[in-house]
Amino acid sequence: MGHVCSHLRRVAEVLAARPIDALLPTHEQTWLFAVGRPLLATPAPLVTSTASAFGRLQGKIAFARTADAVGLPQPE
Repeated sequence: MGHVCSHLRRVAEVLAARPIDALLPTHEQTWLFAVGRPLLATPAPLVTSTASAFGRLQGKIAFARTADAVGLPQPE
């Protein structure tokens, strides 16, 4: 967890030092920033879903239930 926190601290330093319009994380970083958003000292221009949204889609069963709820077709 220490490495994750130090990564988030460094990102917060960069965001504070530079005029960045948006931070667009990809792949695993998306989950990291969704969960770690509260650890960033200032409001970040972060383009990602909330941690709770990731929880609804993270596992296969949770994803299948969400897909059913919104009418998204999926394989049998």
